[in-house]
Amino acid sequence: MREESKPPAAASAAPTLNRVFSLASNVFALLGFTVAFVIGVPQTRDGILNQFQALAWRPVVHSAGASTTDALETRGPVAPAHALNTGALAAAQFAADDELRAIAVAAQDETRRAVRAALTQYIATRYRVADEVVGDIVDVAFHAAEAQTLDPLVVLAVVATESGYNPIAESPVGAKGLMQIIAKFHPEKLASHGGEDALFEPEVNIRVGAQILREYLRRYGDLEVALQVYAGALDDVEAHYARKVFAERERLQQALERSRREA
Repeated sequence: MREESKPPAAASAAPTLNRVFSLASNVFALLGFTVAFVIGVPQTRDGILNQFQALAWRPVVHSAGASTTDALETRGPVAPAHALNTGALAAAQFAADDELRAIAVAAQDETRRAVRAALTQYIATRYRVADEVVGDIVDVAFHAAEAQTLDPLVVLAVVATESGYNPIAESPVGAKGLMQIIAKFHPEKLASHGGEDALFEPEVNIRVGAQILREYLRRYGDLEVALQVYAGALDDVEAHYARKVFAERERLQQALERSRREA
């Protein structure tokens, strides 16, 4: 049987309809993908618009006498999205780091105040010295120890062993002040402080005493030996002076531990 032929108009319309249906399908598919993306991504429409505006807009600085058109023409390329995101993350990280540093500094200050208070209370009670005087001595000892990379409790223990926290103590051989320094052996260290009389100033005495102890420690490489040299008792095989300093340091450490437990 002979196949019936289609009218010419119908034949020419078929490809056009096919293209329309194909285009419509693609549009609906794209629309569906967009809806799914908006629903699936946890971000509001305002947030998406804000990001788009941040990407698209860069403030334009007008030079003197320049027109808006000139300014727009000299506007540089907009930074890509990943660059802006990286910058935002970096700024957030810096802000977090600054906050952590502030917290750490505050905690450190609080710890120092607690340590100072505990040591002041122990020393003032044991050696019957006014709290205000002891508090200043503790502060100076910590600063001097930090400057010379020494244990501050060792410095305080030397003060206790040498003078019992009496800033005007003086021995028959001419040792003066809190750490009982003999001026004639260390004139170069006292020159910048006004000479021998400055040894009765707690800050000067402790700073110079810590400097002397550090030099002995550097020279001999052993704290016990350095302490014996400081006391002028290097020939003491029993190291009685160093043992007294270590025992006092241990008492200071125990005072800190008791204060920490009671806090």
